[in-house]
Amino acid sequence: MPLISLPTLHWLWIRLLVSCRRARVAWALLAALGMLRWITSHAERRQVKNNFTRLARMATEAGLAGTLTEAAPGALTRMYYKHRAILGAAPALAVAASPSFMGKVVSVDGFDAVQAAAAEGRGLVIAGTHFGSLGITPALLVRKGYRVLVLRDQQFERLLNTRYAKQFFLGAEPLFLDMNNPESVNKALLRCARALREGAIIAYTVDGRHGSRFQEGKLFGHQVQVRTALVELAMRSNSPVLYAFSFVDAGRIRVQMAAPVRLKSEDELAKWCWDFCSCWEHLLLNHPQSTSWHRTDLELLAASEKGF
Repeated sequence: MPLISLPTLHWLWIRLLVSCRRARVAWALLAALGMLRWITSHAERRQVKNNFTRLARMATEAGLAGTLTEAAPGALTRMYYKHRAILGAAPALAVAASPSFMGKVVSVDGFDAVQAAAAEGRGLVIAGTHFGSLGITPALLVRKGYRVLVLRDQQFERLLNTRYAKQFFLGAEPLFLDMNNPESVNKALLRCARALREGAIIAYTVDGRHGSRFQEGKLFGHQVQVRTALVELAMRSNSPVLYAFSFVDAGRIRVQMAAPVRLKSEDELAKWCWDFCSCWEHLLLNHPQSTSWHRTDLELLAASEKGF
């Protein structure tokens, strides 16, 4: 049995980063951790390099070009490890770090439009993927005083009353969900509907396991499925929806939030999903080091007809 659990170790690591007087020191520590993992993860490193090679081939076959197709797979792999260390710590830092610290390492595009949409009081659904930092968007919204719900697998409920619960759940309200239990799914949807009526923000990932409802989109010429259960719930509630992505760029974590929209029809929903995938594809092309090689990326490599 380990002397210290991984959640506790992560909590201590974040406390160390936050204690740094200079944000650049924390950034350097994170990059160093990423390079340490790059040095020690021999088998994984080879697999990541192979993944970049295969993804670049897919992009080229689709007639697309960007950093993914132009940079050497080995260089992308080294940067990937640095970016994963930085992006992995980003949500917890957004909860614990000072405003001045965050202002030096994070930039946000499109936040004014999100604030305006939230002020209407109809709630808001924010869709994302496992690209970049999964939790930094809800964490930043919580810092601004918004009530935010995030979907979490039922297995993480055990962490709710621990000392690192706020860090793990990003200061948001965790909505625990067991996708194999229809009653759990129904309760979650009812709670989401009530939260939207109360003006709350719900954040979820379209490439997760949240429901069986989907729309089709394309990445690198291959069809994928975008989970739409909560977007459709927003449609029925007359609540705006938007998508948000994050990535590392020029020594900062950038968060890009699309303009909130109210979807009125199936056709508008379908177009929104295609636009979502177009933005995702652009980021995979130009900032591939910030991907996470989540199972959805691997399914894309396999060109799975089942999509996500």
